[in-house]
Amino acid sequence: MGYIRITFVVCVLIFSIQCCSNITDYESNIIHSARTAYLTGENITAENLYKKYLQEFPNGKYRFEAWERIYDITTNLRKDKISSLPLLDAMLMEYASDRNLYPQILKKYAILHLDLFQNDESIKLWLKYIGLTIISDSEKNNGRLQLSKQYLLQNNFDSALLVLRKCNECIDSEGFYSFCKLQEAEVLFRMNQIDAATSLLQSIRRDYPKQSIIYLEASFLLGDIFEIIQNKSDALEMFESILASYPNTQAVRTRINNLKSN
Repeated sequence: MGYIRITFVVCVLIFSIQCCSNITDYESNIIHSARTAYLTGENITAENLYKKYLQEFPNGKYRFEAWERIYDITTNLRKDKISSLPLLDAMLMEYASDRNLYPQILKKYAILHLDLFQNDESIKLWLKYIGLTIISDSEKNNGRLQLSKQYLLQNNFDSALLVLRKCNECIDSEGFYSFCKLQEAEVLFRMNQIDAATSLLQSIRRDYPKQSIIYLEASFLLGDIFEIIQNKSDALEMFESILASYPNTQAVRTRINNLKSN
């Protein structure tokens, strides 16, 4: 009797293992087929397979890949950005508790709304992104920089300036703080605060080495401002300072030639 019971238990275990193996194999097969179709340009087949995977494996380990591929096919290959909105909305719900993925999806959602000229909705999403406690200072600065650009599109200079001045200099390994300061100078210029804009840009140039991209951007923006206000000598000085570090910059040479010929 004991032998029969042991045999029965062993058979159940073997059957369970086989079932799990079959499920795992089926899951892997769908993903493999979807990846192959995606890589070979069979976009409709790939999309249908990834959708099938999402439906049949609510806890599958490849779900994020499936969502991302469907989004890519819809947004970038079919150019159907309107249909991409509910995809990101669903992803936000599914990954609401994921500290790594949620901010990425939220940022992508804000950018998509901007691409669709839904500026007000995009601003709301960037404000939500900046308010997250799970992102770094650098990521917050990047969010503020993007948000300021949205405000500029609305000629809302005061809000743009307010956001940029909240950029945090600490723990900013990706350098977004520096780009916030460059953007602040541009906003000041557009507000006709020319002295404040040029003073800020000169300060940035003093703080960065001549070979840095920040120094280059500050010099170029200063050259633009001086040219616009018809201060040709200072404009030339700025553009020529760029050539000292970047001698093969054809765009700068063209600006210099234009200034000298007029």
